[in-house]
Amino acid sequence: MSSTQNTKIPTYRLLGNSGLRVFPLCLGAMHFGYNETFSNAFGIGSSDEESEKIFLKYIQLGGNFIDTANIYSLGSSEILIGELIKKHNIDRDTLVIATKYSGPTPGVTGPNAAGNNKKNLFKAVDDSLKRLQTHYIDLLYVHFWDFTLDVTQLVRWLDELVKSGKVLHVAISDTPAWIVSRANTYAEQNALTPFTAYQGRYSLVDRGQDQDVIPMSKALNIATVPWGIVGQGKLTGVRTRESDQDAKRKFVEISEQDAKVQQVVFDIAKEIGRSPTQVAINWVLGRTTSPILGTRTLEQFEDAVKSLEFELSQEQLERLNKASENSPAVIFPHSFIGNSFDTNRWLFLGGDKTYNITN
Repeated sequence: MSSTQNTKIPTYRLLGNSGLRVFPLCLGAMHFGYNETFSNAFGIGSSDEESEKIFLKYIQLGGNFIDTANIYSLGSSEILIGELIKKHNIDRDTLVIATKYSGPTPGVTGPNAAGNNKKNLFKAVDDSLKRLQTHYIDLLYVHFWDFTLDVTQLVRWLDELVKSGKVLHVAISDTPAWIVSRANTYAEQNALTPFTAYQGRYSLVDRGQDQDVIPMSKALNIATVPWGIVGQGKLTGVRTRESDQDAKRKFVEISEQDAKVQQVVFDIAKEIGRSPTQVAINWVLGRTTSPILGTRTLEQFEDAVKSLEFELSQEQLERLNKASENSPAVIFPHSFIGNSFDTNRWLFLGGDKTYNITN
């Protein structure tokens, strides 16, 4: 059994209702700008030298879609991206740069230095612009939904930023589908800026978006930009780190269901002479707009990007779909952000006990 080989350069894809054209794989910069505190907390991070190699290789391949956030490496990720663009004389206007707010703004303290509130939003955008050394952000994500306000308020605030010219398009991450649907309906009815992309965890071992998010995205012409596309290592045989509600990091063994999916991925990879990573990513490529590659090393990146070189056969896709159809029991994003501020406060406060905040 063989897959179909692609010999042409991958076609750029439309990013939802924005009209922007982006590379089929988005470069995730969560590992960029090594910071010891951030790395120890989340078990991630690469050296600046390795990140530079990955960045340049991505640009060389025609990549133009960069994803970061104000909290990645406590601001250092955005700083490194800005420095690399300047150092290598890359035309900033050829890039689609996405960043996020909601998490604690680096260097800012106080009870309003995190969350979806307007004060944090406007401060975070100004600070991100400085770190990235740019005068506009192509795509600004609401990083997490914190259950503290009416989403119609947020739509109006985001529209103010778009009208100011600081932000071109807005997007949302890790948020229940009904909230996004309400937001875009309100935006349409009031001639305001809609969300153009949705980012969330999605892979063969976590298909929670299939039930609500992806159908919503198709109906509303919202791009899907998934993270965790190799199951945070589960599909490649690597033991992975996951978070509990107290934000502690721990090693976990692969479940029986995950092992079943993993074996099918391994079998197909052997059949077609590809790596398990390439098979897992290729499956996601066929179902979403621009999956995020968040690799630590150039070697990992060069392996992962080869997922663009082939197409799985219908029979192989059916095997993967059948093996993964029951993943998971609790659907995303509730499996990640909970159902209230009380269950997800660790995302915004990082376990900080300094402030006693109630909703």
